[in-house]
Amino acid sequence: MPPSPNPLDPYSGSECKGGLTIYQDHFERPFLLETKRFYMLESTQLLQTSSVMDYLKRVEVRLKEERNRVQTYLHISTQVGLLKTCEQSLIGDHMDRLIAEFPKLLQEERMDDIARMYRLVGRFPEGKDRLVEITEKHVEERGSSALRQVCQTAVNVSVSCFLHVLYIYSSKFTCF
Repeated sequence: MPPSPNPLDPYSGSECKGGLTIYQDHFERPFLLETKRFYMLESTQLLQTSSVMDYLKRVEVRLKEERNRVQTYLHISTQVGLLKTCEQSLIGDHMDRLIAEFPKLLQEERMDDIARMYRLVGRFPEGKDRLVEITEKHVEERGSSALRQVCQTAVNVSVSCFLHVLYIYSSKFTCF
């Protein structure tokens, strides 16, 4: 006996397989295009009127709203496309602007904002790579600076001392 259709999913019955195609062709595709247009406009406006970090907080809210929208109103097959569309419009299309703020966050050791940036920009492989590169450079610069300060007060600093200072500082950022 074939499994019974899910009563909560109007497209799960064998007689409705064509219904999902109709849904995708006549609703989902236009819906995703309109979603892209909406978030392109909203993201541009928000970035003009707010700080990058306030913008990223808003992005987190928007992504959560869209996940909830799928669960409440849309067919589950829409989720992947909807989230990719939102992520591209809200994050991917503004990657350079967002990443430009990252060195300042590191310098000021704003750990919550660093984590937020990594969670969002890190959804894109190129974004994650750029954040890692910037973090490595920052850790190297801070480690060298700390070593110079130590060298001013000590005549001989061993390699193990340098590695220890570098380890202490870099461990702050390993949680991301």
